Amino acid sequence: MEGPTLTMEDLLGLSKGNVLVFDFPVLRAIELSVNGSHKFTAQVVSTGRKRACLVEMVRPPGQGSTSELPAPGEGGAASA
Repeated sequence: MEGPTLTMEDLLGLSKGNVLVFDFPVLRAIELSVNGSHKFTAQVVSTGRKRACLVEMVRPPGQGSTSELPAPGEGGAASA
């Protein structure tokens, strides 16, 4: 596995005010894996004064290819 990693235990242990710092270029896509299997492709985006992770592609279960997420308002999940 390449790049920075975060265990589920560490992820669940995060609390308000915690900061995750990864030595990873902001303009490079992020490959998110679960149990060593690539599941999502995301991009770091700016939301005003904060940063967020925008999921751009989801790998369907049991398939080798990725699919793009529907645009907001096109039947995708609701956003907050």
